[in-house]
Amino acid sequence: SDFKKNKGYERSIKMCNEYEIFRQCYCGCVFAAMKQGIDFKEVNKQAKAYLESCNKSCM
Repeated sequence: SDFKKNKGYERSIKMCNEYEIFRQCYCGCVFAAMKQGIDFKEVNKQAKAYLESCNKSCM
């Protein structure tokens, strides 16, 4: 089925906003992420810092 028919794409955006669903701006593959300028080292660093802060707050 084509989600673009009958303004389906616009509806999907509205629904994601309504249900607070994250919409990533790329397909998820490494090549698309690199094309978008995503720095994996920085993402990894931020993820580790977040997990460490979660672990400290659970203690």
